[in-house]
Amino acid sequence: MGKFSNKTIFITGAGGGIGKAIALAFAKKGANIALVDVKKEYVDSLVEEVQALGSKALALAVDVTDSQSVRGAVSETVAFFGTLDIAVNNAGVVGIGSIEEIDEQEWDRVLSVNAKGVFICTKAVLEVMKPQKSGAIINTASIAGKMGIYL
Repeated sequence: MGKFSNKTIFITGAGGGIGKAIALAFAKKGANIALVDVKKEYVDSLVEEVQALGSKALALAVDVTDSQSVRGAVSETVAFFGTLDIAVNNAGVVGIGSIEEIDEQEWDRVLSVNAKGVFICTKAVLEVMKPQKSGAIINTASIAGKMGIYL
């Protein structure tokens, strides 16, 4: 058993890149993983990879900008694993293009996922963590959080 045996990790944006790497790293340490992404097919194959490492996994389709969707996923995670110990706010999108090219709708989408999503997910997991008097919340960002991307 690993360092995180019997711990449950809730990871948004788990379907690729940083999120997938985080999920596999925690799975190698024995954690149960709730794999959260906007489309379930993004995390379906990752379930098998996590299970191959000896950990349990649950794939969930969640819109992090929708508090009802997030609260439902948190409830489903706790019902499935019995606990929620660590949340990783990793879901993120980037608007591609210069300010002249990005419209207001795209700007709102980026802010909604990257900022509002963290707020909503944090509130939802705190509803579980506060009563159990334990838990950790990890927020990630890409290099786009430090410098603009212009393609």
